[in-house]
Amino acid sequence: MMKKKSIYIIMGLVAVLIAAMAWHNRPMSEERLKKTAVTVKMTTWKEVVAGGKVIEKLDSSEIYAGGQWIDQYYLVPSCFGVARTFFTGKETPRWRNVDDAALLGAYFDDSTMTAERYKKKIAELDYYLRVHDATDEGYNQIAAYQKHAVNILKRLEGVIARRKTSGKLSVRENRSYTIYYIDDDGKKQALPCVAKEIGAAGIATRIQTANRRMPFFAKAVPAVWMNKFNKFAGKLLVKAIGNIRQQRDSDGIYVGELDKKGVRNGYGAYNEFNGDYFEGFWKDGIRTGWGFSSKMDRFRSGEWKEDVYKGERLEYTNTRIYGIDISRFQHKSYFVKEKKRVRIRNRWHTRWVKKEMHYPIDWDNMRITSLGTMTKKRISGKVGYKVSFVYIKSTEGTTILNKFYARDYRDAHAHGIHTGTYHFLSTRTTGSAQAAYFMAHSHYQKGDFPPVLDVEPYPSQIKAMGGEKVLFANIRAWLKAVERAWHVKPVLYLSQSFVNRYLPEAPDLQRDYEVWIARYGEYKPDVHLIYWQLCPDGRVAGIRGAVDINVFNGYHGEFQKFVARYK
Repeated sequence: MMKKKSIYIIMGLVAVLIAAMAWHNRPMSEERLKKTAVTVKMTTWKEVVAGGKVIEKLDSSEIYAGGQWIDQYYLVPSCFGVARTFFTGKETPRWRNVDDAALLGAYFDDSTMTAERYKKKIAELDYYLRVHDATDEGYNQIAAYQKHAVNILKRLEGVIARRKTSGKLSVRENRSYTIYYIDDDGKKQALPCVAKEIGAAGIATRIQTANRRMPFFAKAVPAVWMNKFNKFAGKLLVKAIGNIRQQRDSDGIYVGELDKKGVRNGYGAYNEFNGDYFEGFWKDGIRTGWGFSSKMDRFRSGEWKEDVYKGERLEYTNTRIYGIDISRFQHKSYFVKEKKRVRIRNRWHTRWVKKEMHYPIDWDNMRITSLGTMTKKRISGKVGYKVSFVYIKSTEGTTILNKFYARDYRDAHAHGIHTGTYHFLSTRTTGSAQAAYFMAHSHYQKGDFPPVLDVEPYPSQIKAMGGEKVLFANIRAWLKAVERAWHVKPVLYLSQSFVNRYLPEAPDLQRDYEVWIARYGEYKPDVHLIYWQLCPDGRVAGIRGAVDINVFNGYHGEFQKFVARYK
């Protein structure tokens, strides 16, 4: 009887064991798979060592892969924070399999060249930050990137300096692993890990959390179910860390939002191996929406449409600095009838005659009331902007003089408005002769804004005067003559079409002179400029008819620095 009872007990235990095994190794539902899923980040970097001390940490490489919590024993829950990963050979770090000597030579030689390129990059970023502020779209992201670029330059300069003073150099490789998972509140959490098992490629296939624990709500399964999990690895990788992922291609690394098909959709950053960088919005895998692009010698911030840069769209508020430019056209003629005594055949007669009159400018009530209607503009609040500066046309060629110039110049000064004078270039006479005519009939005093040369010839006029070389020779002659006489560097007024078509032929003018550009569109000109003439059909209280409206490239602080240059 006792023997029979023992057999029943043993059979019961076996049945329980078989049931436990069956339950533990039951087919996995997708819901259970989700609770086993993790994302593993492997960070790899190499260090340059001299005299036992690390003197430089080379670029790190981050690779993400899917993973799953697993039990170490087959029958019982026994995870202890162990996860199996799915790194592939294609995801090897940048410096892997590179000979140490070759790596050192390439890296240090690269550092000198890259440092020079980063100086240009930082100069472009500094220019952007100088003429923008935190109210502009993306300013904080660009400021963060500028800080990152400065840190890289400091590191590169340190590498160059240490190369000359360090003794024998060696290289050592380091790796770290991190597990990411989503907790019950939907927040992404991170757990530092250590390598537990290294595969043939030298990359860990199993890792273990530093505290030897896994989250209490997570599930672990025996390694026998790894093959099933592989089917879901890609899909669950997205779900495990939200929609933020890393994606590599032959040109660089993208980190940002991807859709379920692995296509870039949303906000992300693309860092190319050649140093170029883009951060912003993507749609269907291409840049669309706001973003900024930083190359070594060019920086752009604004809107992209189907991977084509359109430009920066300003938001117009009363915090910006606005100005106008005027000529005789702001004093339109009108006629009145008046009685006048005339002598006819030795007798005096009274007759009604027409008398030409001109509208004055009401300087006391001057205020910008419209930014024109030719193009769409983002305007915040009501347009009612102060006129902070005015440019007045003085001369054209060697024969045309604005008869209202002297009075307008005097009145602008009397009302405390920053004032400048401009000359309209003719293609019929030399630049030197025009400069002499301009200075003979114009004013420049301390505190005035720099004189401007207005260059807007038709292609037919350029051809008739002898071509682009002759045109630029006359431009240079005018600029140099005025600068010598008045000791101030003039500004060039150009149209966007002239900048696109002709200015690349005169790199010295691009380099040495600030630009005032006319571009009647919703996007800001993609050049280094001082003023932007954004519309020819604006309205100003105190002036009859349409007026050119301009915006200074910068806010109050930058404007005050500009004003101080000419005091």
